[in-house]
Amino acid sequence: MVSQASLDPLDDPSAARRNVLRVLAVFRRRGWIPVLASGIAVAALAALSLMKPPTYTASGLVQLGLFSPAGLDPRSPAAMAMFETHHQLLTSHVVVDRAMEAFGYELAEGPERQDQRDEFLSALTIWPIKDTFLIHVEASTTDPRRSAAAVNTLMDAFIPFSEEFLASREVLREQQLRRDERRLLELLREAEERQKDLYERTGYHNFDAQRASPLVRTQDLQGRLTAIQLERALAQTERSSYEQRVQQIANTPEIEQLAGLGGNDPLLQARRELIAELNVRLANLRAHVPPEKLEQLVEYREAEAQLESARRGFRELLSAAARAQMAMHAQREAALLAQERELGELIATERNTVSSLNQLEGQYRAVLRQIEFCERELDIVRNELRRIESRTVGGTGAMVVNAAQPPTKPKPRVGALNLIGAALAVFVMGLLGLVLWDHLDDEVMRPEDLEDTGVPLLGQVPRLDLTAVDELTHLRGSSWAAEALGLIRTNLAVASGGLRQGALLVTSGAAGDGKSFFSLNLATALARTGGRTLLIEADMRRPRIRPLLVLDDRDDGLSDVLVGEAPLEDVVRETEFDGLDFLPSGPCPLNPADVLLRPELEALLRTALERYDHVVIDGPPARPLADASLLARHVHGVVHVARVGASRRSIVRQGLEQIQAVGGRNLGLVLNDVTPEDDPAFRYDGYAPARPAGGDPVPGGFFVVLPQVPDAVAPPPPAGRASA
Repeated sequence: MVSQASLDPLDDPSAARRNVLRVLAVFRRRGWIPVLASGIAVAALAALSLMKPPTYTASGLVQLGLFSPAGLDPRSPAAMAMFETHHQLLTSHVVVDRAMEAFGYELAEGPERQDQRDEFLSALTIWPIKDTFLIHVEASTTDPRRSAAAVNTLMDAFIPFSEEFLASREVLREQQLRRDERRLLELLREAEERQKDLYERTGYHNFDAQRASPLVRTQDLQGRLTAIQLERALAQTERSSYEQRVQQIANTPEIEQLAGLGGNDPLLQARRELIAELNVRLANLRAHVPPEKLEQLVEYREAEAQLESARRGFRELLSAAARAQMAMHAQREAALLAQERELGELIATERNTVSSLNQLEGQYRAVLRQIEFCERELDIVRNELRRIESRTVGGTGAMVVNAAQPPTKPKPRVGALNLIGAALAVFVMGLLGLVLWDHLDDEVMRPEDLEDTGVPLLGQVPRLDLTAVDELTHLRGSSWAAEALGLIRTNLAVASGGLRQGALLVTSGAAGDGKSFFSLNLATALARTGGRTLLIEADMRRPRIRPLLVLDDRDDGLSDVLVGEAPLEDVVRETEFDGLDFLPSGPCPLNPADVLLRPELEALLRTALERYDHVVIDGPPARPLADASLLARHVHGVVHVARVGASRRSIVRQGLEQIQAVGGRNLGLVLNDVTPEDDPAFRYDGYAPARPAGGDPVPGGFFVVLPQVPDAVAPPPPAGRASA
């Protein structure tokens, strides 16, 4: 199949199915390895357990009496801490030494004492029972009485030690509580004195009521301040507008353009009328008096002087009025700024009042919190003291609930669940190792191994047992191998767009993949279709086909044609198969690649294609020789043969790349030597043709008709397995 874009196996059901099938195929071929490993592991575990002497386990229970009167939850952190404390006490040096003395040990001095302790504790196991006040003590030895004695002596040594430990602990706890009581009383006294001093200095305060009035005044003052700020901003805007008017009056050359700035001021109105009257008089004079006499006319000169004087006066009046307005708004702005500052000071005063009240309230609350804390902690300490005083020390220690009894039955050496678990663990590890081995193995074992080459798989050739039937029998088309070759022939015709008048080169990645066997079978399959077929043995280094098809002693062949020593028609042999002719390789030249570079090769193939319908070339391996690359340039397409268990995926890919690099056309791949274990399609037990008369069985579950051999002629020796 042609390789497609890689998909996530979790999103591609077909990829997941291929992975599962691949794992199943690996297990089918090598599943005996994890099964054998599991059996060996179980046998070894059972043998080791049988070699060990039987062990007897005795156990006892110790109750921690401290918690019952304390009312503690056994799941609380305090209970867990006490459990751990008792575990450490059970294995402390004092308890272990007392137990060893009761057990009969002669205590050593120095480092040897610790070795004795370790030896004694090695047989003991101690753990708390969940959600209870019990501690489980267990001992396992080869002697049942010794196991029970070890548990009982340890518990008996622990009980008085626990009483002593807890009694001393209660005394220390009471002393600590007394110190805490005195410290809390001192803190409470200091807090009450600070509270009294605050009341004497400041008195009682209703802080919420006292803060209400300053807050209201602050809000009112803030509103007034906002209004004054808006009014001052308006006055500042008015002043800026009059400053711009003064600049406009000074920079405008034509005073008539400023006529609308005066408003309703009578003085400015009179000036505007005078300027207008003078402009009218001058316009009349310009209209009735020639221009050259205007300057000589006294009335015209007087009118111009009056107009200029009126214009200056009007400009001065406008500037004075604008400056007066600007000064008025500046005074107003200064007054508003003073009011704004006054209001800001009043607001700051009110805020300081509120802040002082807040600070004072904080001091009051801090003192009250300290008093409440001291009183609460003091109550807790005094309650704990009362509980300690009311409790008797003798009821706080540990107590033996169940004494250990000598066991009557030994401990099971290896349980069935342990054996099953070990077998499953070894089996799973072996299976994972097989999957990893298959992933790292470069051998071609199934069709899926060739998917990443990008070249379609044309078909599969089943493994043939040539020790029972000679190789020529399979070429007559009466075996399941011939049926498989027929299917490959059909797929090849589809892949190449037709097989007639075309030369096909058969090669492989390396020697021993079965290319010569496939070339011969493909040629006979093409000959059975009715077209004339020529099989050329181009592997001049290691010819394999000639001993099967040629019965004469001549050694001429392809090499003679290429060097020009013989014509094609003289070296071609007819075979016993109808429509099939054979061109043997001939004598092997010193360097076959040099011979294949000669132009006679192209002429030979052209002549062969004119005379035959099909031309099949059995070429040498593509790697590491250059012969196949030289032949690939002159043929219609190249078929690569890979063999199960022999070919390497890297070599197959290199061979395909080498053919493609020289411009050759890779038509597809053929997987050779496929067993029924590798492909269930080759299991023919359920679909075998009826055994004909005179037929002999062929291994693999199918029958072929053998040729009738005369009695005087011995059958040819078996050719062995098709591995060329």
